[in-house]
Amino acid sequence: MKKLFACLLSGLLTLASLSSLAACTTLDKTPRVYSDSDYSVGDAVIENAVVDIVHIYWIDGDVNVKMHEKNTIEISETSAKELNDDQFKVHYKYRAPTKATDTGTLFVYYVASGDFDVSGYDKDVTILIPKVEGIYLGGHSDSANFHVDFDDVENTAQTIILNTLTGNFDVQVDAASEIQLGGQNNEDLMKNLKGHCNVDAKGRIRLLGIQMWFTSSTINAAKIDALEGVGGKNPAIINVGELGTFERKSGLFDVKLSLKKFGKIKLGDLRGKAVLAFPLDLDFTLKIGASVGFAYQDFELEKSSENTYTNGKGGAEIGIACQEYYKASVELIPLEA
Repeated sequence: MKKLFACLLSGLLTLASLSSLAACTTLDKTPRVYSDSDYSVGDAVIENAVVDIVHIYWIDGDVNVKMHEKNTIEISETSAKELNDDQFKVHYKYRAPTKATDTGTLFVYYVASGDFDVSGYDKDVTILIPKVEGIYLGGHSDSANFHVDFDDVENTAQTIILNTLTGNFDVQVDAASEIQLGGQNNEDLMKNLKGHCNVDAKGRIRLLGIQMWFTSSTINAAKIDALEGVGGKNPAIINVGELGTFERKSGLFDVKLSLKKFGKIKLGDLRGKAVLAFPLDLDFTLKIGASVGFAYQDFELEKSSENTYTNGKGGAEIGIACQEYYKASVELIPLEA
């Protein structure tokens, strides 16, 4: 019952977070004002903890989140400046499960509530949480680098939603239900992109969304049911064994996609170059927009119409289009063994 409740709650939180992310035109800065009257201060070890939901609001530095074998929550921070005043120390609140909620929740903030100067502290935080059947991890930052290591947790009931203005993401999971990572989405700021996005999954990711823009994105996964987004200044590198769907309605720049099997790929507004690395014996149908350049090597494609090509028996569909005023091209190459 607890696992079902946690999964349902994670789903509701995910929908709310995604709606907020999709509605904004620029990401807001990390919230600085909150009700901190019942928050604890400084490094901590919380015994006999059960946590299903984690919310992190961090400004800069590194944020490290990892599951461990103990039944404790452990929070520790370092700072470039001395932390003599409690208002500059990490603030946190832990809500233990109750009969009413049946979930444990952890809130972590960079400093105390208030709009005071925190420049130069450049704080790092490490958060260790007990292993749990399902987890919702939400994070928001101005420029912090998020490092999430759930690599040895063999379940798919994990939801990870992180946003940053200019920071980096490094997410390692065994499997996950949803991962949503949001970066820069202001076109003026995009000119000076700094953030990198790396995702490594040994197993299955049900939904992976890379929203907004990063300097680079690298994704390695055994299986992704649905992939959304991905874009940046440099080519996004995607290596996946099996891909269900990859859809991007607009704004995709350069991408290199390597896979062994897929269901559907639809890129509605390519603005650069897409390199597709597939096995030579993969059955698929490729439809290219009239204004998209196309080249391929080693494949024995059959051209059924002006812009439609079939490999093998056809089946899995690829559709790539481009606005007339953008330059776009597609290159199809064999997947290296």
